[in-house]
Amino acid sequence: MKVISLHLKNFKIHKDKNIEFSEKNLIIGENGTGKSSIFHAILFGLFGSESKEYLNVSKVSSLIRDLSSEAKVVLKLKSEENIITIERTIRKEGSTYSILKVNDDIVATTPLLVKKKIFEILNINRENKILDVLYIPQGELGKYVKLSGKKELTELTEKLFDLDYYSVMLEVVKRVLRDLLIEKERISTQIYQKERDIQKFRKVYGDKSIEELEKLAREYESIQKEYLRLQSLYTKISSLLQTIDYNLISKKQNIISKLQQIDKEILEIEEKVSKIKTELKSLEYSDIDRSLLDIDIRDLESMLEEIEQQIRNIDKYSVQKEIEELEILQSYINQYISLRSIEEEYLNTEEKISSLRAEYTFLESKIQELNNILKVIRDKRFSKCPICGKLLNDEEQNKIRVEKERELEQLLKKKREIYFNLQELNKKYATLRFKYNKLNALKRILEDKGLSIDNLDNEKEKIIKNLMELKEKLKSIERYELLKSTINYLKSRDLSNSLRELELLLDNLKRERLDLHRTLEKIELMENNLKKINELLYTNNFTNLEELKKYISELDNRLKSYVAISLRELELYKMHLSEIDELKRKQQNIKTNISTLNSLKTVLERFIMSYRKTVAKRLSAAFNYYFKKLYIYHDIKEVKLELKYERQEWKFHFYVKKNIDNKEIWRDIREANLSGGQVKIMDLAFRLALAYILKPNFKVLLLDEPTESLDENVRYSLAELLDNLKEYQIILCTHDELFKEKIQGKVFEFSRKGR
Repeated sequence: MKVISLHLKNFKIHKDKNIEFSEKNLIIGENGTGKSSIFHAILFGLFGSESKEYLNVSKVSSLIRDLSSEAKVVLKLKSEENIITIERTIRKEGSTYSILKVNDDIVATTPLLVKKKIFEILNINRENKILDVLYIPQGELGKYVKLSGKKELTELTEKLFDLDYYSVMLEVVKRVLRDLLIEKERISTQIYQKERDIQKFRKVYGDKSIEELEKLAREYESIQKEYLRLQSLYTKISSLLQTIDYNLISKKQNIISKLQQIDKEILEIEEKVSKIKTELKSLEYSDIDRSLLDIDIRDLESMLEEIEQQIRNIDKYSVQKEIEELEILQSYINQYISLRSIEEEYLNTEEKISSLRAEYTFLESKIQELNNILKVIRDKRFSKCPICGKLLNDEEQNKIRVEKERELEQLLKKKREIYFNLQELNKKYATLRFKYNKLNALKRILEDKGLSIDNLDNEKEKIIKNLMELKEKLKSIERYELLKSTINYLKSRDLSNSLRELELLLDNLKRERLDLHRTLEKIELMENNLKKINELLYTNNFTNLEELKKYISELDNRLKSYVAISLRELELYKMHLSEIDELKRKQQNIKTNISTLNSLKTVLERFIMSYRKTVAKRLSAAFNYYFKKLYIYHDIKEVKLELKYERQEWKFHFYVKKNIDNKEIWRDIREANLSGGQVKIMDLAFRLALAYILKPNFKVLLLDEPTESLDENVRYSLAELLDNLKEYQIILCTHDELFKEKIQGKVFEFSRKGR
């Protein structure tokens, strides 16, 4: 997966920026021209607001250009089979909108679904597997190597390989184990206390068994249950009697008659309302002419009939289509006339480019010839003048060498001038070629339409005349539609007034009907309550309410004879017996869980240790492979990564095998006296090793000012290294001109004017 293009709209300092990327890309320019913003846009395109930590912003709205309401990033990626387009928009209030397309198909439109799909496409489960590996911000090339032997390196590496998940799981298991041991001790204490309480109960109840005590309790409960049931029944019947209004029950028949009369009136009004609504639906209108609202409808209908006679055989949509076609043709003619002068300029530019290319080829040949002569001079493989055969001393040889070097320098200077002129002409030629192709395309279109290219002014006048006639026809049709809409509006207004009056009357009648229905419901409820009272008394073998009240009083006197038995304490006694059984069961379950968690803890510790060692071994091999591939000198033979247990922590250490006095010795990098350039190359090799093992489907190396504080030789080596790195697309931001000369790729030059 590689980046093919990036479009920015009001993102950071960029107002409107389009970039098409190649395999090797150099972003060159002075500070403050928005070079680093290109990386930030790529990261935001990939991961949205999840990347803000790496963009050094607290909120994504900070990415919006000053005085703009929103920013937009469109990032295009290419895999072997598909083109992936990610569109992200940031609003000023902080909301973000995302769209993900595969080829031309939209596959996700919410930030959560877009994130899930991008992770699937990139073959990752966390953003840092790209952000902490393939993205190298300014000053961070060397970050991993400088952390050798420190806890931070272990945390960074284990997070990349998801080992932190298992470490968190292990800590959870340990924490649960501690909690279970505390719970086990707490339950043991509770069991001891409960057993002491049970002894107290036995002293109170003496030799009586729990069964005897329960028998007495059941007798009491049976009487109490009956007492409470009848007490509830008495309360219920009393409440029902309070709802009865015998006077209202006597008016039931009069209410029914009045309700029937109102229903009849409602039905008649609803039929009238329905007819008016049907008529209103048939009266369609949109725009109206308010100057016609005071004219009588019959006069308006007469005017409508007169206009209808004029437009009877005219089709509005045909007229509109014909106008549209003529306007497009008129636009083609105008464009063609504006581009007629391009052809001569295009051919002249093409001729200049051809001439400069021939001169450039000749200079390259001349430079090669001078380089060969200088090589012979420097190697001192001649002693005679190639023209007269005279023997030359060292001074004369040096003089010839200086003259040839001066001549070579002049040729190189001229070659660069021609190169830059060619670059400028090629840009101009590309623009002219586009306009020239457009001119030819317009010419073909006009000829296909049967127009005379040599007489376009007359053709243009004919089109303008036809357009005026067609627009007059369209104006008559629109006048007809406006008049018809106004008539319908007036009819609709009159009908709406009648409808409102009827609906108001209908609402009043419905409210009255609803009140009568509610009164009937009350009467029915009262009748039902009377029926319920009689059924309740009959079902419980009572003839009246006083008889029920007398029996409840007898049950109350019987309950008082059971006062000596403390039912509350008996229930508490039973509860203690039940609780001690439950506590012992919990105690056994906790012992089982502790044993299981101890086994899980051991398994997790062994797995984490094994996984950590496997990662270290694979990383060390890949690290050494990429370092040998990147490093071109022989003072460092090999590198490796080792895992050591120090101060109750596992730590990663970087080592180098150096050639010291013809002996190969392994050194910890903290004691190896490495240069800044060596540290950066080792760090790059380690990042490539991480990417090789993690295998994200993203083969793009993003480097922001990687040569900061490096001398020229190291910068030259790094440029050569990146130029030869074939597996990855390179996007490199720098103000170092050396990279432009050394890396064969696409160059983007940023300036303050081009923002």
